[in-house]
Amino acid sequence: AKDRPQYNKLKRYWKLLLKAPLDLDRMIYQSYGLFKSWQSQYSLVQYLLELDERLKETYETGHRLLSALKVNDIQQLRFILQDSKTKDISQGLKRVIQTFIKYLPYISNTMRYPHLTNGPIEGINNKIKLIKRVSYGYRNFWNFRNRILIISKVFVSEYKKRIKQQNNVA
Repeated sequence: AKDRPQYNKLKRYWKLLLKAPLDLDRMIYQSYGLFKSWQSQYSLVQYLLELDERLKETYETGHRLLSALKVNDIQQLRFILQDSKTKDISQGLKRVIQTFIKYLPYISNTMRYPHLTNGPIEGINNKIKLIKRVSYGYRNFWNFRNRILIISKVFVSEYKKRIKQQNNVA
């Protein structure tokens, strides 16, 4: 019965824990239900974090991870992943950290080369789905395949190749 008010506060204001600490409003105080005094978002989150030490460690570690990923700092990410092994954090975040450690080489490649994306492949997939949707089902797979190759300009007829080569030479 003593923990019920704390439970209600956590249940009602859990979304504030998802906000980045820098995005929390520190200056504007307002009345929040379940609190007797006026609070800012920052002070409310600090109060919620004081309720449980594991919650506080999880919150800080999670947001440190997010900030390292946001600024593409691979050294900071490695340090946070190693440092978090000794901390008392929730099982869910431990599982996420194990996954990050497992795929760290791929994550570091993504951070090292931010200009490389899978956008062109997604565009091709989108074109194929559009053809499939508009065509009402091809009876012959080879006709469908050829249509995809023609539209994506992978296959060009010999006549068009000759015309293009003549235009490039001239």
